[in-house]
Amino acid sequence: GELFGLAERFRLCEEPDFLLRAIGSTSRESIERAYDWLIPIISSHPRTINRLPSSASCFLLLRAYGTEGDKNQQLLELSAPLRQHVGSCISGEFGESQAISSADLLFHDLSDRNPDRRLCARRVLQEATTSMRPQEDDLDIPDENDLSW
Repeated sequence: GELFGLAERFRLCEEPDFLLRAIGSTSRESIERAYDWLIPIISSHPRTINRLPSSASCFLLLRAYGTEGDKNQQLLELSAPLRQHVGSCISGEFGESQAISSADLLFHDLSDRNPDRRLCARRVLQEATTSMRPQEDDLDIPDENDLSW
């Protein structure tokens, strides 16, 4: 067993957030370095995804849809909560800077020379924004028969 459950306490602690501090910055390189120990944590505690910076959830979803075979299986199982988090980030739910960070990472991959990377970015962007599409009731389109204007 773990001594006093310290690993669990550190994982749950949000003030200060030891998980984010262990990841380091929000750069792609930091997320790649944290990948091997981060995946088991979010696999066993999917709600942890909501604490990740937008660049981390985008990167993980890009990896889930990537071409690395079995390495992505754990991430594929987490694709629904990752997709939801990425969609929330892109829509600005977590603020403008998170939306810009998400979009920047995805647009960077959309313009990459590697066709697999472009395909993954397109899929992430398409699937993450599907839930953002306005419903007909949300659109303020006047009725063509309404002459009250």
